Amino acid sequence: NLIADSRGVVKKVPIKTLTSENEEVFAFSFRVSQTAFQKKVPKEILEKNLIRINYTVSPGGFRNISAKDVLDKDIQPQLFKDKIVLIGATAAILQDVKQTPLSRGELMSGVEIQANIVSMFLKNDFLNEPPFFTRIILFFASTSLVSLIFFIFKTTLKSVSMSLFLGILILLGSVFFFTKGVVLDGFYILLGFFLTLGGNVTFKLLFEEKAKKFLEKTFSKYVS
Repeated sequence: NLIADSRGVVKKVPIKTLTSENEEVFAFSFRVSQTAFQKKVPKEILEKNLIRINYTVSPGGFRNISAKDVLDKDIQPQLFKDKIVLIGATAAILQDVKQTPLSRGELMSGVEIQANIVSMFLKNDFLNEPPFFTRIILFFASTSLVSLIFFIFKTTLKSVSMSLFLGILILLGSVFFFTKGVVLDGFYILLGFFLTLGGNVTFKLLFEEKAKKFLEKTFSKYVS
């Protein structure tokens, strides 16, 4: 079974589950990779209940062969030699399609998702997520830094410019850690960042407008 998040994006897969007889059964993709090539998987991965899927191929990126062509013998048998062949539906009308981090508007079929997972096991190319507590710290650190910038810089333009520069650094940092196999889930960090930025801009503009009206009112009375 594939696990979708609150936005309907499939990001994780359970590596094992328990049957009604309390027997531990490993995921289909894991069994396929082990049966075909007997790849050794790190112990810490096998101990997890859920693992993050490392998508390396976009929708339509795997070689797709029609079942009709196989039945009609239009495909040479040598094509399948030393290959892992997954059989599944790819037509969207059959509704076995999911949203993935690589979708970009195009849904990915369930068999393609399984192919990505098999590839991940074969390459031992896994993604790691920092603990929940670490992600909470990063979230509040980003929002606190934005507020600190607005406190240090007096003008709105400088505050916004420095905050956007910080946002770029956060985005680049997320990309850098991703290349190292660590997923920071920058969506929520950037969401908190932009909400804090918007709140500070609104407050600063309202405060400056109020101060401006106060000065205009005071000097108009003084001049009169």
